[in-house]
Amino acid sequence: DNAKYNPTDNIIEVRSVTLDTLVNDENYLPPDIMKIDVEGNEALVLSGMTGILQDHLPIIICELHGHLGDSVENVEAILRENDYRIYAITDFLNISTDKLVEVSKLRGARHIVALSAKE
Repeated sequence: DNAKYNPTDNIIEVRSVTLDTLVNDENYLPPDIMKIDVEGNEALVLSGMTGILQDHLPIIICELHGHLGDSVENVEAILRENDYRIYAITDFLNISTDKLVEVSKLRGARHIVALSAKE
């Protein structure tokens, strides 16, 4: 029900759990780095891992698909509420980290890197 992108009428229902559940209840190790590319459901993934964001501070690499589902503003809000700084991935790859400038708004950004401000 949460996914907003349905390219087909062939739908298979599968059980899903949040990443927080996997780490807290199923004893999976928390990630150090996460690559998120979920075709418009980025905020849904992030909202299911807020405990991980707060307690384990993983680096987040995310491809944004606001035109397919979750708004870019929702993704930005979740990351900022969990004390993450957001950078355009092109800047992150091409500029030394001491010269990086945080993205103030995600308008137009399609690929981001988010780092916890707690580190």
